[in-house]
Amino acid sequence: MTDQQHTAAELAQRATAITEQAEQIYSRTLTRKETLRSTRDAATRVTAEAKSGDRSVRATVDAGGMVTELALTHQALAMSPDDLAAVIIGVAQEAAGKARESVYGMYVALQNEGMIRELPVLPPAVKPTPSERPVVENDRDESRSGFMVDEW
Repeated sequence: MTDQQHTAAELAQRATAITEQAEQIYSRTLTRKETLRSTRDAATRVTAEAKSGDRSVRATVDAGGMVTELALTHQALAMSPDDLAAVIIGVAQEAAGKARESVYGMYVALQNEGMIRELPVLPPAVKPTPSERPVVENDRDESRSGFMVDEW
């Protein structure tokens, strides 16, 4: 074998190795892209539900924590407006926390597999609960509607 033939054979061998390596990288890239797309799609379809302790209030939220369904029993409707509002807020916040944890878990799995470096920015976890809200005495005139009737 001449030097030119030897060099041509080496080049062909190296070209084949590089082509195989490129195909592997391309295949991994496509797999990662599909995994990221399917995770993103699954994350946007996440819903979560929470119920009050007495099961009188049930809230369902979407992946962003927005309430998509709210169910109230007759027992809930018998509560004072302030108590009902506090229960609804608490249940909705609990459901939003569950949705957030679910979405977070999907992306942590990808991060652990080395598919992503940073987790996406998710809505912050709710800090105060309704029971921790400061009570303001006489903050509402009960003789007036809760809606603004004044001119805009």
